[in-house]
Amino acid sequence: MTRRGKVLTRAGYDALHPVTGHPKTVLRRVGYYDGFVHRRSETLIELHWRFGPAWFRFPVDLRGLSPRLTRIAVPGLDLPMLGQEDNLLVLCAHGTRHLWARLEWVYLVP
Repeated sequence: MTRRGKVLTRAGYDALHPVTGHPKTVLRRVGYYDGFVHRRSETLIELHWRFGPAWFRFPVDLRGLSPRLTRIAVPGLDLPMLGQEDNLLVLCAHGTRHLWARLEWVYLVP
């Protein structure tokens, strides 16, 4: 588990898809995020290293986004987060990938 994952676990979050050992290496290569859900509030946090699976073409240069990143504080951890404009673009790609099954996936938290 990553350092960020360990901090989230100590803060009351559980891994959505607990994987250990060799399968974790495969997940990092073919997957694109680790999900965590808070035990009491059910708040979901996704730590992404890509915006989607390899088969979903969404060519965004992550280095180009870095000047517009904001920060979010989780107890014991300060995490980078997309700004609202970039987040809306990514949420629209997410909705497209899921054929717009749930409109709530593009809700932006103020």
